Formats: sequence, C-alpha cells, structure tokens
Amino acid sequence: MTLRTDIGTDLDFMILDVKREGLRHLPTCIINIYNQVELGEAQELRYMTNGLANVNIHPGTPTIITGDWNLHHNSWNSTVDVESTPARTQEVVDWLKGQGFSMCSERDVHTRSSSGTHRDSVIDLTFANETVTRQGIIRNHAVNPELAILSDHHALTFTLGNPREMVHNITEAKYNWKEADEEKFIEALEQELHADEEIFDTTIQQVLNKNRTQTSPEELDNAVRLINVCMECAAEKAVPIR
Repeated sequence: MTLRTDIGTDLDFMILDVKREGLRHLPTCIINIYNQVELGEAQELRYMTNGLANVNIHPGTPTIITGDWNLHHNSWNSTVDVESTPARTQEVVDWLKGQGFSMCSERDVHTRSSSGTHRDSVIDLTFANETVTRQGIIRNHAVNPELAILSDHHALTFTLGNPREMVHNITEAKYNWKEADEEKFIEALEQELHADEEIFDTTIQQVLNKNRTQTSPEELDNAVRLINVCMECAAEKAVPIR
C-alpha cells in the first residue's frame, strides 16, 4: 500500500495505491473521501468534490472512489425527487459518469442511521471506473452496520481481486490431499516415526506423554521438528502429487 500524497494532500480525501507483491499489473487506486463544505480564503464555499475533480485520473488505471459523499440523488436513493436535485449534486453525478465510473453500492440500502424525526439516509457510496468493472477487481461490496463502532455511519466493505491473474499453488503445496489414502498415510507416518527407536523414545515418547508434567521449550521444539520431518516424509511416500 502506498499513500499518494504526491497526487493530492487534501485532508478530505486520501489516495492509496494497493498492489499485491509480485503482480505485473497496475496497482488499484483507492480514493477515500469525506465530502464537506468549507470556507475558502475568499470566504467562498469550497466543496471537496471540486478538489477531487482536479485530480488527474487516467482511465486505464483501476480506480475506486469510496466514502461519505454527503449527497442525495435518485440514482442511489429512490425516495429522492429527481426534479429537486441540486445542480451541484447533478454535476458530481455527471462528472462520475463522464469519467467512466459506475456505482458499486446497492440502491436504497441506507448507510447512515438518523435519530429523532430524521430518516435513515444513503450517503456512503462506492464507485468504480470501467477498468475495475471490466476486470472484476472489486467484489463482495456490502454495507456492514456492525463495524460502525461509535459512528452513525455504517462501514462499506469490499474485497479486491484480479481475475486475469491465476494464482497457482500459493502455499507451494504439491500434494493432492483430497485423493490421499488415510490408511497409507498413517502407515507411512508410523514407519517414519519409528525409523530410529532411540530418537523416537528420547525426543517424542519421553516428552509427549500423559505422565510428563513439565518440559522445556527446547524439548518441545525438538519434538515438533521431528514430527514435522516425519510428516513430510510420509506425505512424500503416501500422498499423490497435484
């Protein structure tokens, strides 16, 4: 993960580059935002979305924009009247469409719980550009109220992936355990454990038994190492290769 302060240093949005080590493809750019209104130096209203629009987002870069937009629009909330949509809100929606972004959030799923006479609202949203959508990078997008902690906003969660990358044997495990014969493996393990009865007795039998009330970390480590080696050898003999 790389914090891209070279692109923008606005306190209301944070840009991160996320990439799995070793992948050849471009990192995914995640922009986390909080849209609020601030007074500028000339006492004019300054919107976070204005600053975001000035960020150069290359369409070929996988980009996700997520966070608190503080905007009400019929595209994500069917109770919002289209005719009453403020011009500035529509400008943001048009800018997102013009940049090739589509909404990942599910319509009408509220993301902020209001108290009193106020209604629950839909203002926390996630948008992904065409590169992310085409490659299926963002998955399992959801709203999780359980992660709200002390906030009245619910957390937006999603996972990142890249279907173009086929991950082979991520743990370097070469055995097909589903096709393994349990009896053959146990037999092979027994042979390996008892290949040297003296070592088995001093390293395992005398250390790991129900009558032993205490032992040293070194003795436990030695026992674990021997058992591990024996299991590896037994797998080599009895478990088919993938």
